[in-house]
Amino acid sequence: MQELLSKLFNNKFEIKRDPFIKDCLTIPVIEMNPTPKEKYVVIDRKCGEAVMRGANIYVPGILGMSMPDAQEMETVSIICDVYNQSKKGKKFTNPLIELLQTTVEPLQFFTSKKQKKLLNNNEESTTCSLNQLNERLEFYAQNIPSMITVHLLDPKPNERVLDLCAAPGGKSLHICNLMENKGELVSCDKNKSKVGILTKLKERYNLQIMKCLQLDGTKATFNGESKKEEKTDIVNEEKKEEPKKKKKKVNNSTVNSLLPESFDKVLVDAPCSGLGQRPNFSFLEFTLNDLKEVASYQRKLLVEGKNCLKKGGYLVYSTCSRE
Repeated sequence: MQELLSKLFNNKFEIKRDPFIKDCLTIPVIEMNPTPKEKYVVIDRKCGEAVMRGANIYVPGILGMSMPDAQEMETVSIICDVYNQSKKGKKFTNPLIELLQTTVEPLQFFTSKKQKKLLNNNEESTTCSLNQLNERLEFYAQNIPSMITVHLLDPKPNERVLDLCAAPGGKSLHICNLMENKGELVSCDKNKSKVGILTKLKERYNLQIMKCLQLDGTKATFNGESKKEEKTDIVNEEKKEEPKKKKKKVNNSTVNSLLPESFDKVLVDAPCSGLGQRPNFSFLEFTLNDLKEVASYQRKLLVEGKNCLKKGGYLVYSTCSRE
């Protein structure tokens, strides 16, 4: 696999096998110390976070530039306005936070509403783009903490496993791999479109043991006694009529639920504030009440995850931020 991955990147990068995670290959990042440039482009906070994760820069994320005479293929510095103190189209004189350096492509600023690419984020880069891996079934790009989480869960062949907050599906894919596609994995998400993403992942990688289920994880278990006699642990309860409210209509005709004490292992990869993610420039958007609400939501997920476990079962709770 190492040789195959090296060949994919034309032997430009040193591919290493992680000494502690047997199924993990890593591509080291070479540190860069660029010299600041006289000309620079200013981007907004969200765009800055995306750039730090390797994305290109598109017109909607650009606020302005220091000088209007940047030439095609000229190297400029990329500046991020972390505190949202800039207005779009302004001429800047005070740099904010420099992220990297890149080259200008031949497009005009603010002339198109379409998300046209203006700057490449790989001209000066010493790391590789993982987008090429999306076309190969042998590899799946994932960060190391996510891999460690699944190894802590330690799913075995022929077990019944629940991934309560599964989208976009990287951990579910890893679970199926460790289970050798034997047993059963139920992968859930409350959002219909995200369940669609899980289904596409299942089909792409032929994950035969994976069942994709639209489910509100905070209401995962069904408490009706009559339903416990059914053979399946996935129950479709007819949705009862409710008084009319001024809310967006839900197209689901059924509400999915799970029987209690029906899984050997449960993964609760709970949604969180995202403050633990790196890079992160959005820390100013959160209040103490916001964090308390996230913590309350996570507690509900943990309770339901526990209810789904068989006696003697094993639950792993993971999140990037501890609220």
